[in-house]
Amino acid sequence: AHGVTPLNNTHVQLPLGKGRRDIGSFILAGVDDPLGFPNMEAALPPETGERGRARPPVVLAAHRPSPHVEAASRAGVAAQLSGHTHGGQLWPVHVPALQASHGFLSGLYTVGSTQLYVSDGTVGSYMTRLRLLTQTEITQVRLRSRPGRGLGLRQADVGIAMSKVWALVVALGLLAMLKSHIDHRGSARELQHLELQGP
Repeated sequence: AHGVTPLNNTHVQLPLGKGRRDIGSFILAGVDDPLGFPNMEAALPPETGERGRARPPVVLAAHRPSPHVEAASRAGVAAQLSGHTHGGQLWPVHVPALQASHGFLSGLYTVGSTQLYVSDGTVGSYMTRLRLLTQTEITQVRLRSRPGRGLGLRQADVGIAMSKVWALVVALGLLAMLKSHIDHRGSARELQHLELQGP
């Protein structure tokens, strides 16, 4: 399809380095979405290749970070690149989005020996392009032989924190209303009791 190879439950081996400076290769693999027909076994090459050599490092493209990252980690995948979450997209959706994505909302994570990067993406969802406390991004990935460094605080982290504070404020407000209601009912009973006894 116009020179593009879809990586749906399959993989390709690509060279590292440019031109005359060939320094090895890596595997770029892709696995289908959980709503489709994911097959991690078909997506990844065997751990040992020709002549018993260990396979090159594997970078897995998976639309959703979970459940694939757990299987990728068990299979020895070096890195997984995912999206789907839009970084929560609109505050206060961050907390339910965080739970739905099994804790992988935005940024860099380490699962076993696998580095997982979850991109916030460039556009919004099919419903809206609006974003609040999340960023649009085009991610440049550099493959290195050592783990990546943390990315620091991301806007989605602020959204998660604000959602938790908002939930706490709502809970405290509800408790205050309940206490006020109980106190009011107690005062009404005391007043009724006094009225029945008379002067």
